[in-house]
Amino acid sequence: LEILSKRIVEEFKVNARVGKPQVAYRQTIRGVGDAEFEFARQVGTKMQRGRVSVRVAKAQTPCVTFDNRSDADTIPPSLVEAAEAGLRFATDGGVGYGYPFVNMRVEYMAQMVESDATELGYHSAAVEAMRRAVAAAGLVLLEPRMRFEIQVPEEFVGEVLSDLSVRKAVIEEVKSLERTKVVRGTIAVSRTFGYATTLRSLTQGKGTSSMEPCGYTEVAPEEVGITLIGG
Repeated sequence: LEILSKRIVEEFKVNARVGKPQVAYRQTIRGVGDAEFEFARQVGTKMQRGRVSVRVAKAQTPCVTFDNRSDADTIPPSLVEAAEAGLRFATDGGVGYGYPFVNMRVEYMAQMVESDATELGYHSAAVEAMRRAVAAAGLVLLEPRMRFEIQVPEEFVGEVLSDLSVRKAVIEEVKSLERTKVVRGTIAVSRTFGYATTLRSLTQGKGTSSMEPCGYTEVAPEEVGITLIGG
């Protein structure tokens, strides 16, 4: 994509606007967290109330699952649905570092309040309860990684390995193939930006590379300049 966008601009003289690539970070939790929150606020002329309790736990499933523990005999379905909508908003990136959650199970209970129960109140209570629960469980930011294979002439392998070291790549194998070196390993997606151009420069246009996604690993938020929502 990087090379194609450069060709479009330089060879076809198209005034293309090419933005910086976006990294698809994810977030998860370390353990178990519990929280309960009662929302009570006047919006316009109407009082909005709702109370939701939440338990989050780390899970092996790649997605987020929801388990409704509300008492169907005491609370209307519309309020339960509003609470779950708030939880889904939160797990889609509305709390924490602002990215979708993975590997997490959510148990929740919408609880009846004495008066002024509204869907907005339960939605808002659920979002805040989720924010507190994931904080208690320990937030973890995840960054996507790529598995790479790079082929370069022997005389350029030193420069290529030095550049990969600066990019904090994990080198798994350096293999000889006639007069060519094959370098395999993994690297964070955020550190691959501009790599095609760099490789061409380091190898006088003789190096080639291929990459494919290989999962997520934990990364320190400050290392990639990400902060908590509202932080």
